[in-house]
Amino acid sequence: MSIEEKLNIILESLQKAPRMVPKHRARSSGFKDPVAWVQNHMHSLIGIRTTNEILLFKDELYAIDTELQKEMALYKDHKKDEGPQLKPMRINWKVVNGRWNEELFLQFLSYAEEQDYAEGCIQDADEDELRDMFYARINRMLFHTRLDTITERLPDPEILFEELNDKSKAWIDNHTTVDNLGVEGQSSDETDEDSDGVYTVKRLNWRNRELIKSLNGVDAVRRTTNKYGNRRPGTAPRTRKRKSARDSHPTARAPPTGKPINFYSEDWYMGLTQQEKITLKAKPELEFLTSLDDDY
Repeated sequence: MSIEEKLNIILESLQKAPRMVPKHRARSSGFKDPVAWVQNHMHSLIGIRTTNEILLFKDELYAIDTELQKEMALYKDHKKDEGPQLKPMRINWKVVNGRWNEELFLQFLSYAEEQDYAEGCIQDADEDELRDMFYARINRMLFHTRLDTITERLPDPEILFEELNDKSKAWIDNHTTVDNLGVEGQSSDETDEDSDGVYTVKRLNWRNRELIKSLNGVDAVRRTTNKYGNRRPGTAPRTRKRKSARDSHPTARAPPTGKPINFYSEDWYMGLTQQEKITLKAKPELEFLTSLDDDY
């Protein structure tokens, strides 16, 4: 297969990523597809029509130390009482599970009730489902921005595969990893932040930690450089820090099924029962172009 064919397959896959669908339908949402309802209304409040259009906000997503980010930080630390407004919706992309986005969700919850979601009488089950879909939509948009970062750095399709250097192969591997992990495989951040502006990231026990190391650099590239490798203007970016395996808190999210078997932690997988392994439906090992131990 030529490199052009490989890249065409990669780009086509961007349009085929599965949606995050809640496990339980709301008691009486009043809509055949509540996921689509949440998507459409969140997009409208943000000011976009499709998920891909979140890339129109690249400056906001990739910028460092903007006035809006300063407001978010002050609100997060309870140093500012005035929080976000629902329209236009401006999401805290750096601390997804923080105080700012939770306030956005509470406003979205009231908005949904006004729009007759669950027949205008939202119960606990409806609220739980709305919260799942709200944050799943945020993670979906983040997923697209990460794929965009990688896609910008994929090699020219005109270059023969045999002529690719290791760095170009590593970016292809990064795309393969993100695409196969899907939205549900992305890290979920914690709300804690220390005095040095460092926030921690929850560890997903089911993932192959060696595989995830290859993606740590993607976030660093996205925040500190443009697609040409030049450093972005602004102050130094905040550091994304992972706790040790002993100190980190496993996420409550159920592990996704149907991933390549080498995407799962070997120790975690070996600890499953035979029935759990059958239910997991792990696919055959996925082959990479570079070694997971390489650092590019």
